Amino acid sequence: MSIRQFEVSRSFIRRLLHFLRRHARQILTFGLAFLFLDLVFTLQSSQPASKPINPTHTNKEQIYIASLHWNEASLIRKHWAPAVLNLVRYFRKENIYVSIVEGGSWDDTKEALTEFDLELERLGVERTIELRNETHADVVNRPPEQTGWIDSPRGRKDLRRIPYLASLRNRAMEKLGELAARKDKKRTFDKVLWLNDVIFDVCLQTPFSRIMLM
Repeated sequence: MSIRQFEVSRSFIRRLLHFLRRHARQILTFGLAFLFLDLVFTLQSSQPASKPINPTHTNKEQIYIASLHWNEASLIRKHWAPAVLNLVRYFRKENIYVSIVEGGSWDDTKEALTEFDLELERLGVERTIELRNETHADVVNRPPEQTGWIDSPRGRKDLRRIPYLASLRNRAMEKLGELAARKDKKRTFDKVLWLNDVIFDVCLQTPFSRIMLM
């Protein structure tokens, strides 16, 4: 190597080192991003191909769907009822029982649940839908009973909200015992699914075809 070639090489190395020092952060960031993307692509390529999503649930688990409703007509019509119908189609009608208690609504909740009842009938789903005219206010205005009431700071007896709601929940669960005790077409259940006023969707997962309520 001649002296001139040596000087050119030294000059190139100096410029390269200067460039690396000046742009070290950008180079490091780019390198880390490249490694991350490479890791993601590697993990994706190692995953086995997913199986097609089954349109119905193959397990024969018996599911008891219970729910309380009060002044929720819009929610029922737009979200809740369609989602429950999808749930019924997924698990199949013979594996589902629907028990609903409505608590003295003053909007169109009773009408919305009546429409929902017709849809369940069309699908052949066994169900109980109780539409009550008695509201929480009606119970409050009755003479106090021995349980479920408290002496308030205002010097009067007030109905405790939790025991009142618990009584409605018990109403929705009563059919469990009746279905298990009946002589013809006795039914027992593997799971009790409380839904109430929630917005959810049925999402099928592979490979086990489980559902998620979101």
